[in-house]
Amino acid sequence: MNVTGVNGSVYASNAEIQKLKTTDTLNYWSRYNVEAYGLTLAGVPTASTFTILETEFGVPTGAPTNLHLIGPANVTEASLNWELPMCEKRQGPFKSYVVNLDPHNDKVKMQFSSDSQTRKPPLHIVGLLPQTTYLLRVAFENAAGIGPVAEITFKTKAQGDVTGIRALKQWNNEVFVTWLTPDINHDHGTLLGFEIEHWPQSDVLNHTKSVRISPGETQYWIRNLTAGTTYQMQIFSLYPQVRIGSEVVSFETVPHPSGPSWISLQLLDRSSSTIQVSWTVTGNPLPVETNYEVTVKLVRSLLPITPHFSTITRLVSDDGIRELSFTDLPPASEYH
Repeated sequence: MNVTGVNGSVYASNAEIQKLKTTDTLNYWSRYNVEAYGLTLAGVPTASTFTILETEFGVPTGAPTNLHLIGPANVTEASLNWELPMCEKRQGPFKSYVVNLDPHNDKVKMQFSSDSQTRKPPLHIVGLLPQTTYLLRVAFENAAGIGPVAEITFKTKAQGDVTGIRALKQWNNEVFVTWLTPDINHDHGTLLGFEIEHWPQSDVLNHTKSVRISPGETQYWIRNLTAGTTYQMQIFSLYPQVRIGSEVVSFETVPHPSGPSWISLQLLDRSSSTIQVSWTVTGNPLPVETNYEVTVKLVRSLLPITPHFSTITRLVSDDGIRELSFTDLPPASEYH
């Protein structure tokens, strides 16, 4: 007898003529083509008979795959997605997902893209507590049972924390940091100011704290850093009774160049309201992470009335092009 699976695997077995029975170990939830035939004493096969065999379901052996957040969790909500286990590990057709969230309370609601029985993703969770770490577990279920668990931890944001943190103008010993002011939709009271803590990534216990920054400021220079070092920083919002930390952000200072470098600036084109410049670096190459600051200042104007003009400064990352245009400039004027 030959038993052939859909993947081409063949199980061959023999049975004594008195029993006409044989046993093979097959996979769960699989279809096989079964061919049975006899052999004469001379070894000549008889005519074959054929049938199709489908095996029973088994308990899943694989967990859901690619469990992940759809974007960062906010203060009270999070969205997640995941995919089916590998086909050979499902052991049977899909029945539902078993989903568990810890910690959980009556205010937490799980909203699935399908009905609440099958619980197919994506999953949107509302009613979470701010600044809380959650553990989500998901398992695949078929008619035979529940399989292994996939899990993920995530943390909701704090109410009143700063967002949009960016490290700009990274030099070898300082970095310029900007951020967005906290949302006022909280009950912490009046914002008193900010504090920034930074530390080398290789020495997480060596925190350096800034002076208190006024609540109206959204930028700060972190100085006295070590060149060529990866740092982490966190910005704290200060309220009368609580100090709320932001997410941790990494940045890297520029290494000291091993030799001198020169930047040469060239005027490519100009019109009545636009100038286009380019620049080249000679000598020792600058680090890949280098940013360039290009500034245009009004020197004098030939117009009857001197136009009101603010100095324009652009921060440009080194993408290899090293060209920049300044538009909407007052005409008949000299610039530096």
